[in-house]
Amino acid sequence: MTLLPTSTPWRSAWRQLRAEPGPAALVIAGLALGLALTLLTASFLQDLLQPDGELPEHDRLVAFEWRVRGPGGLTTEWFDRVPAVPLKAALRDSGAPVGPMSRVLFTQLPAHAGEAPGVQRTLPLQIALADDDPQDLFGLHPLAGDLHAALSTPEGIALTAQAAEQLFGTQQVLGRSFRISLPPLPDGSPGGQFALTVKAVLPTPNLNGTLVFDALAGFHAPAAQAYLKLSDNWYQTSGRLFARLQPGAAPAQLTALAQRLADQQPL
Repeated sequence: MTLLPTSTPWRSAWRQLRAEPGPAALVIAGLALGLALTLLTASFLQDLLQPDGELPEHDRLVAFEWRVRGPGGLTTEWFDRVPAVPLKAALRDSGAPVGPMSRVLFTQLPAHAGEAPGVQRTLPLQIALADDDPQDLFGLHPLAGDLHAALSTPEGIALTAQAAEQLFGTQQVLGRSFRISLPPLPDGSPGGQFALTVKAVLPTPNLNGTLVFDALAGFHAPAAQAYLKLSDNWYQTSGRLFARLQPGAAPAQLTALAQRLADQQPL
């Protein structure tokens, strides 16, 4: 037989709290503060140790890294920037067991926005140039707009909420345009200023996450295509490469294939 709890202990505790309101308030405040600090610490640790835990099918998401071997057994640390452009093409041509795969090349360029003469905001933008696949790989859900349109049109771009606020003073920026200053490229492509139109607004990325940027664009603009062409070599760590393994495939299998493809290069 189980005895049901009675309300007597609760009544006694309530009378004691009312009899000593000062110490009771101090104890309750201490408990509330301790609980808040515990929740804050747990959230901080989760954000630090598992920032990508909510990515779709994260157990099959892979990022490529490499390191350089030198004379006398010298080996560098692992670098997350790899020859992403030729490596992606070689993996596709070799039938690698992957589904969606995306190159992500980074560049920082000054952006200028202003609608009235003499009123202009300038912001250095960390721009990630990517294939269309990041939307599927990282589960990117725009706060507003169409991310596919931002990545698949020459003039399109997506801004994070924070970058939109800093550049325009508001997050309501769909359809608004700004200019970026592009220096001349080594292949002789001219620099100058180019207009881009905001077609999507994305949540501001977690600074501890895998993919951190202020703006996300595709490779369809002429300047981006020229940058992509310059990066099509095995000796340049041009950017990052992400992929999702096919069901049943193992990371070690993909590692061995990527290593074999790199070993086949003259370098």
